[in-house]
Amino acid sequence: MVKLTCLYLTLFFFSCKDNLYVSNVNEHILIAKEDTVKNTYAFYNINGIKKTGDYQMVFTDTIFKYGMVADSGIFLIDTSGKHVYEIFKYDNGPDSPGEGLIRIIKNGKIGYADANTYEIIIEPQYDCAYPFENGKAKVSKNCSTVADGENISWTSEDWLYITKK
Repeated sequence: MVKLTCLYLTLFFFSCKDNLYVSNVNEHILIAKEDTVKNTYAFYNINGIKKTGDYQMVFTDTIFKYGMVADSGIFLIDTSGKHVYEIFKYDNGPDSPGEGLIRIIKNGKIGYADANTYEIIIEPQYDCAYPFENGKAKVSKNCSTVADGENISWTSEDWLYITKK
């Protein structure tokens, strides 16, 4: 009987220990919820505690490490709500990946980040930068923006083609 009780206590201890560990891991996962009164979105932990928000829109419903939100622009945020960098806005939403990279903005310059990990691949240094296509991207450090109604295009005498390296 004593052996059986010890076995049950051992199993109970290890099952509780695993559940506590999983709870600690889940504490860092944030879930987006809409505030229908304010018409904004915020991120909450699994215990329902608001961790960051009030955003106009969210492009990520669950944050494990990073999430994409819109407030005064489209930004990559971390779990504390800190803006990591701005995501290039294209057609009223976040930039679409070109060959696995998205365009990002830091200090008014455009660069590229991995569309899955959000790691910066090419530091922001360009005034104009197109998505990657066929292994290269058209960029310029000296360009002008030309508006035609609601459409915008870039013009430059100094276009370069870069690779991901």
